[in-house]
Amino acid sequence: SEPLADGSEVVEARWMTPTGALEGWREGELTMISPTLATLQRLVHYRSADQVLEAAAFIGRCVESGVGDLVGSATGPYSRG
Repeated sequence: SEPLADGSEVVEARWMTPTGALEGWREGELTMISPTLATLQRLVHYRSADQVLEAAAFIGRCVESGVGDLVGSATGPYSRG
C-alpha cells in the first residue's frame, strides 16, 4: 500500500531505501530532521528489514542480560552504564 502524508508533520510520503533517502537529502530534494537522518545513517548498514529486526532483538537480549555495555558506548542508548 502507498504511504500517507498527514499534511502537517509529513507533507509528502513515499517508499524509499535508506540509501535513496539519504541521497535525496544530500542533493537537496528531501528535507529531514536530525533524528530521521541519524536513523537512516544506521539503517544503511543492513540489507533487509529482517536484518534490522534481528539486530534489534540481539541488542534487546544484551541489555536484558546485563551486557549492554558491550553494545554501543558506555553511555549509549543500549547500555546500562
